[in-house]
Amino acid sequence: MIEKEFFTNPKFSISQLSIEVGANNNYISQSIRYHGYLNFNHYVNHYRINNVKNLIKENDMSKIKLFYIYSKAGFNNQSTFNKVFKDFEGITPSEYIDFIQKNKL
Repeated sequence: MIEKEFFTNPKFSISQLSIEVGANNNYISQSIRYHGYLNFNHYVNHYRINNVKNLIKENDMSKIKLFYIYSKAGFNNQSTFNKVFKDFEGITPSEYIDFIQKNKL
């Protein structure tokens, strides 16, 4: 998932992952749940949010749009991105950006 960055494709599906790893969808679902994720979407969004956080830290947010960040990470729209980000991090993307900018050395 990380090496090939499948999560950056907004249309990436469990079927595609099954083909990539050579296992059926049921096995993939069971494995995902076994590792603590609620479902395939939760699993993929975990990688997307971590990617967003890295991109925010690596870029000067005064010179780049948040749209660039979340679309590069595989999100289709801002409302979905905002909801997923808050679900994972407990704060909004804007609050996270403010925190990062205030705490940069």
